[in-house]
Amino acid sequence: MASGQTPDALKCYGKLHAPNGSSENVLPANNCIPIMSKGSQQKSSSRRRLLTIGFLCLLLVGIVCSAIAIPLSMKNNNASKLGTPGSNNGPGTLATVCNATLYPELCEQSLQNENDTTTDSTALVQKSVKVASYRVTDMQTTVTNLSSSETNSTILAALRDCQEVLDDTLELLNGTLQEMSSLNLTFLQQPEQLDTLLTLMSAALTDHTTCLDGFEEVANGTVKDKLIEHGVSVDQLLSNALALVSGLAAAGDDLNKWKDFLHGRGLRESQAGPGGHRYGASGVPKWMSMKTRRFLSSSPYKVDVVVALDGSGKYKSIQKAIDDAPEKSDKLYVIYIKKGTYSGQFIVPKKKTNLVLLGDGIGKTILTGKLNVKMEGITTFLSATLIVKAPGFIGKDFTVRNTAGPEKEQAVAMRVSADKAVFWRCSFEAYQDTLYAHSLRQFYYDCTVKGTVDFMFGNGAAVFQKCKLLARLPMQGQQITFTAQGRTDPNQNTGLIFHSCILDGDKDFLASGFSVRSYMGRPWKLYSRTVFLKSYLGKLIDPEGWLIWVGDWALKTCYYAEYQSWGPGSSAKERVSWSRQITSADATRQFSPSKFIGANSWLPATKVPASSTIYY
Repeated sequence: MASGQTPDALKCYGKLHAPNGSSENVLPANNCIPIMSKGSQQKSSSRRRLLTIGFLCLLLVGIVCSAIAIPLSMKNNNASKLGTPGSNNGPGTLATVCNATLYPELCEQSLQNENDTTTDSTALVQKSVKVASYRVTDMQTTVTNLSSSETNSTILAALRDCQEVLDDTLELLNGTLQEMSSLNLTFLQQPEQLDTLLTLMSAALTDHTTCLDGFEEVANGTVKDKLIEHGVSVDQLLSNALALVSGLAAAGDDLNKWKDFLHGRGLRESQAGPGGHRYGASGVPKWMSMKTRRFLSSSPYKVDVVVALDGSGKYKSIQKAIDDAPEKSDKLYVIYIKKGTYSGQFIVPKKKTNLVLLGDGIGKTILTGKLNVKMEGITTFLSATLIVKAPGFIGKDFTVRNTAGPEKEQAVAMRVSADKAVFWRCSFEAYQDTLYAHSLRQFYYDCTVKGTVDFMFGNGAAVFQKCKLLARLPMQGQQITFTAQGRTDPNQNTGLIFHSCILDGDKDFLASGFSVRSYMGRPWKLYSRTVFLKSYLGKLIDPEGWLIWVGDWALKTCYYAEYQSWGPGSSAKERVSWSRQITSADATRQFSPSKFIGANSWLPATKVPASSTIYY
């Protein structure tokens, strides 16, 4: 028999080839089911025998037809649930599911396999995440190869950033798959878990985008072209995987509902269930001074170690204390930092979970640095004085500064790439790009942020409550933009949300007589989202409220809104047409901490005296 031929008496099915040599979901080759062939019938002279045989033949035909019809019906039912690859029939086809993405053609091409009989929506979503992870791994190889032959320090710095964020992307994708392995959609009673899936996938896309963003600071050339060319398709695959995760959260296992799930529908209102981390008991060590003991007695946290420049603590170095902290702890580990000015760069790695940095107060315990993009080998991503990557981090009562100055352009005070990170009574001071709320869920309470251009930016899901945002004097010719949010995809559950905050100038700015035009923000990315709720807007705020990035970029897709703003800069009469004035209290509930960052499940355990509502 020639290769590729199948005998008439056999019906065969093939196999699903898993990537990278995996044997997962692989069927044995050449699985063929024999079908009985027709036999010749002998004639009979007996009329009764002929009638009997005729009757039996009719009966046999009926049985055979029924036998064929049943599996065909079952096959059609399965097809209507998920659809054959490329099929456009029925609301539950693969084409319909992929239409929930921004890149449906790529979605179908990446997911379809003529031998894949998957009919489970969760398995389909898992497959999309796996496909994206394979391409991220390929991109890592590309970055490694480009780095090995590169000598330009600026390009090498951007490639180094890429390696870090691509590692983080893979870790987040693996976390998504692990989370999905325990997901039970039978009753759709796991809103917290579904919200976590969206958070992980949103951050994975953000990390990959950060890799590409790093090359905005690099001159055009071969390396940049190769990275961008490779990165665009990976970005689209991650976007599609995020869309399918979002669809799973919205529609669950009922694929008929997927046809109503549109990629442009905006924010999914997440619901937070009970739960949280385990934390240790409170207490103050007896060996501390009476003044220190009184201070710590008023603190909700038990101190484990002390950092002091005068040698009165176990450490003089903040970084050394962080490095010696336990890894993957499920309890708070508190580092008390006595008043003083500590210089350098301070990094809280991912493994230092549930770490607390506790200072003596704003302007008393000071972490300061001066890294900036004008320095060789330094990118915006690497310039931060304090970098936080550990989940469950808490920062309280200290100041973080980047003293590079406005002429040094991007110089970050703090970058946060940590989930469920909390900052309470802290201040962050720099000029351009002061606070980089890079990714994942973050909460800021009673904090102060000072800066000039885009001084609160990033693509985390960040909520600020009762915070002061203060403009500083910029360089000649610059304007003030308080925010530049970086949401790149409509399915990302990210944004900058401000509740009962104050937008004003610092003393020097106010004394200048408002010669600088000041705006609440501008859209850095296509789906940028920034919302001010019940916030005070000082006289410095321009009547238009918001500033364009360039031309009409993102004006039809961004979400910039206010609700019950007050103060001399709050008039909405001259606001730009592409911004929104929210008029209904119900419409703001999706931006409350409990909804937007699932705060009810984890924020109470941090003991921050915050509100999960918007103070109705």
